[in-house]
Amino acid sequence: MKRYIILSLIVISLLMIISVYGYETDIPAEETAESTDISSEMRSENDVLENMECVLENENLKLYLKKDEDLFALVNKKNNYIWWSSPVNAGCDENATDALKSELKSSLVISYYSENSSSVSSLKSAKDADISYSSDGNSLTAEYDFRKYGINVKAEYSLGEDFIQADILSENISENKNCLVCGISIMNAFGAADSSENGYFIIPDGSGAVINFNNGKINAKQYSSMVYGDDMTASSEKKAANSEKISLPLYSIVKNDNAVLAVIRKGDANATLNSAVSIQSSTSYNKAYFTFTVHEKDSYYIGSEENPITVCNNKKNNNDISLRYYILDDNDISYCNIAEKYREYLLSELNVSAKDCLKSPDIYIDLYGGALKKQSVLGIPVYQKQCFTSFSQAQKLISDIDAENKAVSFRNWTDDGIEHKTDFSGSPSETLSGKTDFQKLCEYTENKLYPVSENISFSSGNGYSRLSDSAIRVSGSYSEISAYDYAYGVKDKFRKKYSLLSPSALSRIYDEISENYPSENISLGKSLSVLYGDYGKNYTSREDMKNIIINCLEKLDMNILAENPNAYALPYIDCITDIPVNSSRYDIFDYDIPFYQMVLHGIVPYSCEPVNSSANTCDMLIKAAAYGSALNYDLVYSDVSELKNTEADIYFYSNYSNINQDYQLAKDIIKAVKDCTITAYKPLEKGFEISYSNNVKIIYDGKNYKMTDSNIKH
Repeated sequence: MKRYIILSLIVISLLMIISVYGYETDIPAEETAESTDISSEMRSENDVLENMECVLENENLKLYLKKDEDLFALVNKKNNYIWWSSPVNAGCDENATDALKSELKSSLVISYYSENSSSVSSLKSAKDADISYSSDGNSLTAEYDFRKYGINVKAEYSLGEDFIQADILSENISENKNCLVCGISIMNAFGAADSSENGYFIIPDGSGAVINFNNGKINAKQYSSMVYGDDMTASSEKKAANSEKISLPLYSIVKNDNAVLAVIRKGDANATLNSAVSIQSSTSYNKAYFTFTVHEKDSYYIGSEENPITVCNNKKNNNDISLRYYILDDNDISYCNIAEKYREYLLSELNVSAKDCLKSPDIYIDLYGGALKKQSVLGIPVYQKQCFTSFSQAQKLISDIDAENKAVSFRNWTDDGIEHKTDFSGSPSETLSGKTDFQKLCEYTENKLYPVSENISFSSGNGYSRLSDSAIRVSGSYSEISAYDYAYGVKDKFRKKYSLLSPSALSRIYDEISENYPSENISLGKSLSVLYGDYGKNYTSREDMKNIIINCLEKLDMNILAENPNAYALPYIDCITDIPVNSSRYDIFDYDIPFYQMVLHGIVPYSCEPVNSSANTCDMLIKAAAYGSALNYDLVYSDVSELKNTEADIYFYSNYSNINQDYQLAKDIIKAVKDCTITAYKPLEKGFEISYSNNVKIIYDGKNYKMTDSNIKH
């Protein structure tokens, strides 16, 4: 009898435990059965629009809503063209699975991390959310309640003169502790084009690239790239393929003599741009969209390099999301029209000021001073400072270049730079011949010397320690920057590792630079081109780092040169180097365009990437000249054989003797178009045709590496 009573009590206790805790820890599996689909029959756009409610309107635009389908329609009142948040016939797509149909039909898609399964899954608003709407006449608020998952998101939609804007405040993203929101895509199918439509996407990868709708590249990898480049904290065990980054937070869709320019106003540092063409996307639609990271993820390996473990940071990126879609309706939509619209945005919204480009340099020279090199002293290997270009040798290199208007950046010119420590002292290295020769070099360059202070990776010293000032990965380990073996692409264990500097240390370093620098000019090198977080006790998201940098630049009262900087830095920069002349040339791309150059030319002076660093210097030189770029070269005075087994060996190409010959070829074009904007660009079978606002036209024959120009006096 006692045994039955004890068993009964155990069963009752188990039932009570399940009833109390079971639903709190369980996460519903994604439903596989599709809910009743009220849009599964083919219908016309006009039929759908007739059954929609106008919720917002201004002089130029009307926003309609179909509440029961999670569907928006933006009507351009000038020509009655309709931009849909989702394809009206997404439910009829024979090439899409039920899950992808749901994604196409959703105005909000969420990826979430399940702590129980250590996996990432997705939720679609059209299928998984209860949506409620409210309007105050000026904006529409949509509340997406993913009740089963404990996730709730509020988005606000509003109209401007020529745009629709979608905003999500960080405080309006709530979540269950067991379901962490990793990413959010808002209007992920806006402007999606079906397989019968003609048009293209402009992707700001490198100089810029075009993806034609339905280009048949179904076996190519879909495009997905973080805005401003990958997060450096999560360093890979193997070297990634060389690629360009996205420096401008935008993309464009062009179809039927209409275009939309999507621009991120807030949250750009945590955004990823995605694009795919029909069939390749596993649907019948071509689409491009942004995904915004809310919780950072990382992967690490235990034992083997197979089946990595995914971890998600519990701390949310407390950054708002704001995405704006500009509507363009010119009958002659072109790359330059779209670039002009973004240029207007930079000037009016980001307060970028137009520089005096007529006085800008024709040539930029980047000199490398010194590095640590392992030497044998009494049979003991020690690292010693070695000079590759002294200040007096730099003057000789510069004097040998015929161009009248030159700008010079000088990296590793201090002992701290040579030793790879945080570099803010502004004290010229005696190894390079010291302060007196440095001052002579400044005078010789007529105040166009830009000493470099980069401060991305470092070794302990100068009050900064690996233990307290290193960025921390999501996995909890210290983030390190390693050199890779040239032959095998794996981390080179025989090279020094450096720590990645925490963004929280930047304010202090910039204050030191302001106090100590011996010049009113400074090159910040690649430091305005990279972005990363610190996911340890000094938690700093990429967006936080962006804001830290902006605050630092606002206080830095100096003339600033930067290498291929990110868009948020443009208001503070006087000249730019290392603008790419190509995209990453991914298989999905159809051809390159100089979109970055179209945006900036005539506004901010810039140069191409180092001509002598290119495997095809002829192609680089002619493209740079045609794109109106100043020329750029990396140089050292020593024989490049001296660079072996130092961190400077990446400049193996830096003995170059054809600069004057290159300049004679390009100088007339560079001078002729300095302060002009690019007004037209036409791809040709083996080249391109480009026009400027002063009627200069240049045709590049890429097959024979020939360039012809008109209206230029030689």
